[in-house]
Amino acid sequence: MPRAAKTPKPDPSSIYVAWQSAAVGALPDAPVVQQGTRLRGDSEVVQAAPWLFVLDGTPESEWPTAHRHVAERMEAADTTPAHDVNVASLPWALEDREAVVLNRPLMVRDDTSGKVHEFAAGTRFDVSEPIVATLPNAFDAEKRGRRR
Repeated sequence: MPRAAKTPKPDPSSIYVAWQSAAVGALPDAPVVQQGTRLRGDSEVVQAAPWLFVLDGTPESEWPTAHRHVAERMEAADTTPAHDVNVASLPWALEDREAVVLNRPLMVRDDTSGKVHEFAAGTRFDVSEPIVATLPNAFDAEKRGRRR
């Protein structure tokens, strides 16, 4: 599991800006720092909560944000789903009835067994299958030619 990178120790002679408001619980009386507060690096608040500050002069577009932290964590983690959809029961591929055709490969997790099944593009399904209503963009109407 990836570990979070440690925040480097602030340079005591530099000026830092709080990128968000927060109470610094590591200090007595938990002082509150307002977003935009400028403090020297040797301040006990900056030393106790270096994660709360950016170097003065850093463009606001490069300041951390809660959203950016979540996005970076999700990018670092493997968030590729193991399946496309959960179903209560697996759909049945058709042989000869009114059908729709899967237009892409589909990974389906069976809620009953917990197993994931793969259906290839081109697999036919009855139009009444619940999965067809659940993922309508995954299916195309079957094109049937006339036999002569």
